[in-house]
Amino acid sequence: MAVGAGVCAILVIGAGSFAHLLSPIEEWSPRQILFEVRPGDGYRNIISSLGSRGLIRSKAAFTVFSFFTGSVMRLKPGLYRLNSGMSSYEILSKLIKGTRIEVSVTVVEGYSMYDIDRLLADAGVLQEGELVEVGEKRFLEGKLFPDTYRFFKDSRVDEVVDKFLETFSSKTEQVLVGSATSSDLNLILASLIEKEVPDFEDRKIISGILKKRFEAGIPLQVDATICYIKEAELYPEASSCYPLTPLDFKKESPYNTYLHVGVPPGPIGNPGISAVVAALHPKSSPYWYYLSDPATGKTIFSRELDEQERNRVKYLRKRD
Repeated sequence: MAVGAGVCAILVIGAGSFAHLLSPIEEWSPRQILFEVRPGDGYRNIISSLGSRGLIRSKAAFTVFSFFTGSVMRLKPGLYRLNSGMSSYEILSKLIKGTRIEVSVTVVEGYSMYDIDRLLADAGVLQEGELVEVGEKRFLEGKLFPDTYRFFKDSRVDEVVDKFLETFSSKTEQVLVGSATSSDLNLILASLIEKEVPDFEDRKIISGILKKRFEAGIPLQVDATICYIKEAELYPEASSCYPLTPLDFKKESPYNTYLHVGVPPGPIGNPGISAVVAALHPKSSPYWYYLSDPATGKTIFSRELDEQERNRVKYLRKRD
């Protein structure tokens, strides 16, 4: 409805009738209604939804009232708890003031930036792709610390990132000490360890193996890095990198630890404290190789390549 037409309507129906059109629909036993205004919703859509949800008597009267009070372009996105016993003035006041509803989000150890982006989008905290876009520019992978967070729905991405970085700093500042170079290296190794095995003692042994192979110039050959390459390629269409195929292990990428010697250029996920401590405290062993038994989850260690190949046949035959 055009504003001019609305003015004419007011003159025709009179002030008393107009006031009635702005009054509550159900003053007795009002219905509680959860009403969402999404980012980008125009005022026409918002007012139309208010009418169809039974929250206002007249969309035309509400539109005119919104224009006359200068409020029509100040309606804020958010999830509102409204009821049919509220007047148009009360509803408009809430939509102008805005509301921020908190949600709880748990980031699991080892989640990648892509996993967390989906998690936040599903919870209504950010739009899909927002965290990934900022994360790739600011190299946030590895610093989105696993924890349970309270975020507001429809948050700004900088607010979310700041909370992640504050938590990362407070949780790791007493652990990740030393130069920036050594801290970066240990964080990358921790992200690999986090994906490889859950047992803390096994993690320390694997930490020793990875560092020993790194220093000897032997490819680390961590399957999780191949998964990370696929995950980045498939985002946002797919959420899983499995199954891995022989061709996946030939993908050209600096993250491919089968093709390239050394650690990847950055973390492949966000490790918890256990994996970080294991990266910092490697355990010496005679082993150079390892794999996980899919049936039991037990880590099988090998001293030599021939032994590793025999273990692959024994434990991974069904997978391959």
